Amino acid sequence: MKRSRARQAIVSGAAAPYNSLAMECKKERNLKECNCTYEPCSRQGTCCDCLAYHLRSRELPACCFPRESERTHDRSFEHFAGLVAQKII
Repeated sequence: MKRSRARQAIVSGAAAPYNSLAMECKKERNLKECNCTYEPCSRQGTCCDCLAYHLRSRELPACCFPRESERTHDRSFEHFAGLVAQKII
């Protein structure tokens, strides 16, 4: 069975994706929807970088939280789970 180039990259642990797999960043469009209130954030509008950054810290990005919860800057999995349990999300 033949594997796709993407699958081969994942299985082999390739450090960088193939250029043919790269997606166009829609930063300007993303910025219109980004509800992050952390002003010095360099990842606003660059969702893939934001998600990777927060997941490394066992957090979710601002866009996963309602506006009032996001302003607390508590983006932990536990906080998210508590909001789900309270049926806020």
